[in-house]
Parts: sequence; C-alpha cells; structure tokens
Amino acid sequence: MIFDWPDEPKLNEAIKTVISRQDSTYALLNDFFPASEWLDTHVANKWQAHIFCPDGPTRLKVAKTAREVLADQEDIELKLNDNAWLFADLKPTDVLQA
Repeated sequence: MIFDWPDEPKLNEAIKTVISRQDSTYALLNDFFPASEWLDTHVANKWQAHIFCPDGPTRLKVAKTAREVLADQEDIELKLNDNAWLFADLKPTDVLQA
C-alpha cells in the first residue's frame, strides 16, 4: 500500500517577490495578489491525497480502514468526492457500511 499525502504548497518566497511599479517605487507581490488567501482557498478546494493498493478484495479493506483512521483525526476534515469513488472502483455504500 502506498499513501501519498503531499505537503501543502508554500508561497513564502513568492509573497516576498519585489515588484517594480511604474512610478519607480517598489512593492511586494502580496500587496497586489493576496497569496495567503489564495493558498487557503486552494488547499480547501484542490488539495488531495491518494492511497494506492493492490486490486481485489484488499482494496475494500484498505478503503474502510483508511476512512476510519482519517475520520478519527481531529485536524482532518475528510471529504470524498465522486472521483474518489470512481478512481477506486468502489461504491460509497460498500465502504460506508458497518
């Protein structure tokens, strides 16, 4: 089983980029582009993790176990969209059953 949990993107260096204005003054990129807010929105809407495992009955066991473990984490709000089920070739009802 492979668990792909990427770090959140970092914009620390980008927001420090100095921009030269037409009036010969300088400003930071963050003055023009709200990078912190963009990053928060990006992470909330686009960030994703993946779990890879062998095909067959193991996949359902891995899906159920992963869902239980991740649901117990207080700092993780687990949401599975339609693509998650499609890519896993599983139905939500298979995994969500007790």
